[in-house]
Amino acid sequence: MHTINTSKQSTIVDFIDRNTLCIVGLLILLSIGYLFIAEARQHDPTIGKDWWAVYFVDPDPSSPSLDFTIDNFTDSETKSEFFTYEIVRDGQMLESEIIEMQKASSHTITTEIAPPAEIHVTQTIDTDPNSQKTLYKK
Repeated sequence: MHTINTSKQSTIVDFIDRNTLCIVGLLILLSIGYLFIAEARQHDPTIGKDWWAVYFVDPDPSSPSLDFTIDNFTDSETKSEFFTYEIVRDGQMLESEIIEMQKASSHTITTEIAPPAEIHVTQTIDTDPNSQKTLYKK
């Protein structure tokens, strides 16, 4: 009968355990790297996103300023988008302008008009009724 040398057997088991541990460790490191890169891409507003926003420069309701900013991260076929803004008080238009904005850009509109007023911003090309956003300051 053959007998297996236990020292050889434990060496083979140790070798397999070490290799398995190294492979599992390498897979974990690769997974962490992939997740890190995927998360960074998710936080980048210019990659695969289609949105735009409008907000007051000074959001304080008691502020006498109607200055506002438009952020454009739309995913259109062209390199730029057109936005129309209107400043309205009591149904009367006080100021209106069409702005051409590049993708992944911001544009701040400074106005001398004081509150109370409404600001209507519309993505000009889009016919979707949700493409209009309104700001109010009283």
